[in-house]
Amino acid sequence: SGELSAQKLTKRRLETAADHFNRSPGKGTAFLQSVGLASDPATAGELAWFLREAEGLDKTAVGDFLGERDELNLAVLKAFADRMDFSGLQIDDALRYFLSTFRLPGESQKIDRITEAFAVRYYAQCREVGYDTFHSSDAVHILTFSIIMLNTDLHNPQNKKRMTLEEFVKNNRGINEDKATKRGEDLPRELLTAIYHNIQTNEIKLNDSASAAQQGPRSPESWEKEMQGAARSHREYVQWEDARGLEGEMFAGVWGPVLAGALAAAESAWTTQQLRLPMQALDAAASLAARHSLSAPLDHLLTHLVGLTTIPSTPPSAVHTIAETLGSSPKAQSSLAALAKIAREYGDVVREGWGAIVSVVVVLHTAGLLSVHPDAPKPAPAPPRKGVGSDWQWLAGWADGTKGDQEHTAEAEGRGLVEECGIGGVLQDTQYLAPEALSSLAQALASCTASEAHPTLPLLVLASVSVANRGRVEAVWGVLCERVEQAVSDGHAWDTAVAAAVEAVASLSLRAVRAQAIAGEVPRMLQMLSNVQE
Repeated sequence: SGELSAQKLTKRRLETAADHFNRSPGKGTAFLQSVGLASDPATAGELAWFLREAEGLDKTAVGDFLGERDELNLAVLKAFADRMDFSGLQIDDALRYFLSTFRLPGESQKIDRITEAFAVRYYAQCREVGYDTFHSSDAVHILTFSIIMLNTDLHNPQNKKRMTLEEFVKNNRGINEDKATKRGEDLPRELLTAIYHNIQTNEIKLNDSASAAQQGPRSPESWEKEMQGAARSHREYVQWEDARGLEGEMFAGVWGPVLAGALAAAESAWTTQQLRLPMQALDAAASLAARHSLSAPLDHLLTHLVGLTTIPSTPPSAVHTIAETLGSSPKAQSSLAALAKIAREYGDVVREGWGAIVSVVVVLHTAGLLSVHPDAPKPAPAPPRKGVGSDWQWLAGWADGTKGDQEHTAEAEGRGLVEECGIGGVLQDTQYLAPEALSSLAQALASCTASEAHPTLPLLVLASVSVANRGRVEAVWGVLCERVEQAVSDGHAWDTAVAAAVEAVASLSLRAVRAQAIAGEVPRMLQMLSNVQE
């Protein structure tokens, strides 16, 4: 993990150095030296590595730097070419790859120096693999120049008369001089013909500095060539036999688009089969986030899952239909099950996402599908369904206020899901939550907007959670006291919830006094409670 962090730091420094280099090569070199990526003075190998590894370099600036005739620039040019792997490539493909890494300058002397460095490297690799078509690097150099001229001739829109294959072959007669016999030999016609047709059908972009977005759609062949070039780039990668130590850093960098894609797929799905893959992806993402204590992905996921359940958005007048809606919607079922699993198994890592969990639990209690507390007020009975007219009985199915078999089945399935997923026990089993998660849960309860029928229900649950965690009073004391003060100042009736909250503050006071961080607040709260009781 530490090595990956070091690699990421190096990448950021290279990007900064590239920005300096684009304005002035000297400033780029100075920055590399200041961060320890180049010695003082910088070596040719260090600068060649920088020109090959750094992203964001201006290709024109790189080409001008490589084409200079100063001793250091010539050494960097050689080291730069030596970092290329041309093995197995025909000369025009090798040249295309070489010129893709910078923009060829327009000055003829710079072009000559650059193509000579290419020729020396290409010829050396030909010798290494036993490819003996060329007798010397001079022959490669001459042919390289000829290829550049051919490319310009064939693809210059102002050129009315294009070079023919025969003219290209004729221009390259006798350039392959044998050093032993001092005789110039012809290169194989098959090679020259292949080169001509390759250049004719696929121009070498000598002055291409446009971005990928400006170039428009890419052909499969161009992508394949780019991938081949990337494989030859000799970039340095960190290799790990066991990459588990890197999971957290890698997931932290990709969870945004991963969740966005899976959530978009879940949003557009309607059947259980369509939901299977996106929900599996979301489950895996939640597991990874929890394993590496990443709260942001879980909070983000919970916020979106609660929307897919449609539970909090149910109008107060329709809460009695939630069970039926759950039973008839695979998307709502899967989303509630996923939300409940995160709350039960990964609650220690959740922070802002507790607000989504609390909102669902409170609405389900209001709908009579679960009980958040033994003393919580019971939900009002569901109003009878009113008919829409006898002429529409065949469509509504329950014009007389009764439900049909389909509605009863869906409601039973919805109730069964709520019980099976275990969402009802989440707010009752908080003793083992991590302190940070407990504080977040307390804040979510304090901020929850309850129904008009039971406005102090979240306060009752907050009081219960606080008492259950009396041994960790620091995590809940401040939120509980603030909420009790607000309830008193708002003039809430002295119902079960307010009474329980006041009692919780009183019972926790002795423990709060012993907690140095919050001891100073105890006298003020006790005085406030005394005034209320009077």
